[in-house]
Amino acid sequence: MKPAPATLLLSAGMLLALTPACKKGTEVPQDTEDPGPMIIEHCGEIDGDELWEATATHILTCDVTVSGTLELEPGVEVYADRDTALIIAGGSLLALGESDAGILLASNEGFPLAGDWVGLVGQDADLQLSWVTLRHAGVDGGLIELEGGTASLQQIILSNGISTGLSATGTAFEAITAIEIAYVPTPLELPWTAAQVLSAVSFQEVGTESIIFPETTLSEEATLPEQEVPYLSSGLTIQGGGSLDVGAGALLQMGGDIVVEDGSLIAYGDQISGATIEAQDADTGFQILIGAQAETATFRYATINHAVIDSQAAALYFSDNTVSGAMGTGLVVAGGIKDDDPGSLEDNSFSGTGLGLVVDWDLLPAVGDNDFSGASFDGVAVAGGTSSSDTEISAWPSEQVLLTGDVELTGGTHGLSSGALLFADATGLTVSGGAVTATDMSFDHQSDSSGGWRGVTITGGEVSITGSTVSNGGADDGANITVSTDATITGNTISYSAGWGILVQGDGAPTISDNSYLNNALGDVGP
Repeated sequence: MKPAPATLLLSAGMLLALTPACKKGTEVPQDTEDPGPMIIEHCGEIDGDELWEATATHILTCDVTVSGTLELEPGVEVYADRDTALIIAGGSLLALGESDAGILLASNEGFPLAGDWVGLVGQDADLQLSWVTLRHAGVDGGLIELEGGTASLQQIILSNGISTGLSATGTAFEAITAIEIAYVPTPLELPWTAAQVLSAVSFQEVGTESIIFPETTLSEEATLPEQEVPYLSSGLTIQGGGSLDVGAGALLQMGGDIVVEDGSLIAYGDQISGATIEAQDADTGFQILIGAQAETATFRYATINHAVIDSQAAALYFSDNTVSGAMGTGLVVAGGIKDDDPGSLEDNSFSGTGLGLVVDWDLLPAVGDNDFSGASFDGVAVAGGTSSSDTEISAWPSEQVLLTGDVELTGGTHGLSSGALLFADATGLTVSGGAVTATDMSFDHQSDSSGGWRGVTITGGEVSITGSTVSNGGADDGANITVSTDATITGNTISYSAGWGILVQGDGAPTISDNSYLNNALGDVGP
């Protein structure tokens, strides 16, 4: 973090030396050769146009509320009595200083302290500030406290606040540039949309070097560019066409979930500076929940730490990312994968306490190579569910695919070859329709335990299982393969069932030939 210029930010001791020479109640000197500065006291409402000139020192003796237009001349000094405020309520403030004629707003106390006066308050107002220094305020909030309205802040120094430097809610910022904040607990609390016009921020002796966003609903476009400090938020819901773009080099730390209902979320870095979204508390973590109505969800060269990502979006692009420390599954995809260019689910690294990647059965052909070496399972997992789509899987996304729930193929054409399907406890694969061809496949239990899974059940469709191995099924006195249709089961190795190797039921007349059997508890073919 670059230090604030010594000529601009003053220590508490140095500030004492700058106590204004003239205060409320001070008589104007009568020496005609050196009459001293004129003092003008202000209190009450300004509903027209008013100019405060630099030829006088201006004192706020009570709240000044502006519904018209107040202009502060370059070089003017304004001092506020205790507990007073400059309030711009639906009006305008033009405080356009210059590099050699800055504008000062400060406490009128003889020994100024943080929180002496309220500060600058904007309520649905228009504020244009440049080369302005504001000190010793914030008794009710920020040194500058804005609600609604518009603002442009450039070359601003905010120091010695009791709470927040700049706090804004619902304000549309044209610019927030060259902001120096010192001696406040919380530097910046801003709307999400303000980040894209925020630049050249520096902190000195603040409680937390960060930019804080409120927990809110975002229905506008917000972009988070790279800053030297992180962005912090306790939660965000994106809806109504809103979008959040976490740019290259940006760090967003979440204390709550990100929910994308019908807008879009983008975390797109580059090979030099990735975009990072992580939990404020690694022990708690958070979720990124992308709903089925989300327009797009795009992650590339992004780092996601201590989060579970659950996407139901129709078009997810997820490539070249690092997902680590998830308190569960790193990424669950129950929607779709973007199928244009770019569009893929590959070249990601998953590590943490749970599964790295869980997808629907229909998405298996779209998954590329990923690194699962740091996850609890070295491969892709498939959530339970049904499928009637066509799936041709010969180039499997990992050496082993784990089914964490029951999968039923109800239609479509499914070609499975040269792969391995593992099954979690008490799960199974059912074919009730469509056409399924399995060649040179391995069907087995995740932990290689006899009876650990239910086996393959064939109740309909056209099924051929050839040259494959089926092992460790038969949970609940079932079988490795249970068939009640005219399926073809030839040239397979069928072993270690807790029940039958093959169990024929109903009126089916399957073709069963040239299979080898080993250690099937109830027999090889039954009943």
